[in-house]
Amino acid sequence: SYSAIIASNFDVPAVVGAKGIIASVKNGDELIVDGSKGEVIINPTEEEKNKYFKQVDKEREMLDVYKNYVSKKTETKDGHLFELAVSADSLAEVSESREAGAEGIGVMSTEFAFVGREKSPDLESQFIAYRDIITKAEGLPVIFRTLNCQMDNDIPYIYFQNERNPLMGSRGIRVTLNERELFIVQLQALLKASAYGQAKIVFPMILTIEELLDAKMAVEEAKMALQEMNEFYDPEIQIGIVVETPSAAMMTDMFATEVDFFIIGSTNLLQFMNAVDRSSEHVADLYDIFHPGPLRMIRHIVNSAHREGTRVSIAGDMTKNEVMVPLFAAMGIDQICIDPESITKARWSTRQMLKTRWDGYIEEVLNLKSGSEVQGYLEVKFFEDVVGSD
Repeated sequence: SYSAIIASNFDVPAVVGAKGIIASVKNGDELIVDGSKGEVIINPTEEEKNKYFKQVDKEREMLDVYKNYVSKKTETKDGHLFELAVSADSLAEVSESREAGAEGIGVMSTEFAFVGREKSPDLESQFIAYRDIITKAEGLPVIFRTLNCQMDNDIPYIYFQNERNPLMGSRGIRVTLNERELFIVQLQALLKASAYGQAKIVFPMILTIEELLDAKMAVEEAKMALQEMNEFYDPEIQIGIVVETPSAAMMTDMFATEVDFFIIGSTNLLQFMNAVDRSSEHVADLYDIFHPGPLRMIRHIVNSAHREGTRVSIAGDMTKNEVMVPLFAAMGIDQICIDPESITKARWSTRQMLKTRWDGYIEEVLNLKSGSEVQGYLEVKFFEDVVGSD
């Protein structure tokens, strides 16, 4: 939900979907909101309050330790390197991410250039916006996701038919391939901005090879247009896709020959695989980031991509829990996108772990039968191997 996203951005503890909480709480009650466990304790005992006060004090002490890891590499105890990056929606978030020690902008949304306008933004205004982001990144690679909109976005100049389920309707690349002029202009702006730093382009919601080839053809059309205008751009700019549907995930070996990298869009992949709308409180408990099914699919994506020499990143809700970072690192994911405020803690945690040991945990995790079993297993191993090793 958007409230959860806002709470995360401002580092406010939050629990979403707490059924019956309003009826259970009255004025004057004390609450403990444990966002890490998804629990709300009403009128806690003195013992419970003391436990959480100690936990908060410990976390504040560790903040000073984490600050020492802003500029360090993300490297395990036994020398395995990967990148900690962020997903960003605005110029301000890019600046925050750079200061937090991110090693890249793993997903840079571009909807900000389109939302709230009466007409489609022109080439120059988009170019300036994307160039400013690249400049603000100060040398960090930026992966720009092309316009990823759907019916409920405030973009009046794109016509959407009413759909009962926009999540599975006209959105992402399905929209931009139909709005080709708008798409070409955006690609021209992104290409033109690529002359100012490390930029890459990723297409969202790709389902078929035909869609990908059509999108790549649009890139070539945009390049030709810039050449005719004598504009500079990176002729070797890398192209990737967001893997967020089960069908695309099962075809990563095919897609890998056509792209330079994949980004696993774990939020949508989890929703589609589990047939769950995360915004619906009626099935919220089925939106389980620890479900072994999607984890097995992620392992398949990584293995099939790496066989073709294609890099893999992961972004979205499945990276939000700290115990997932060592698991994804052990799976061989090259870049993990997390919240900016979590970068230094995750880097510290990474330097406490042995990848060779976590390699051995992968099969055990994937052979567990439920999300609760996976979560319990990972929390124990994280405490033993990461927290307890300090």
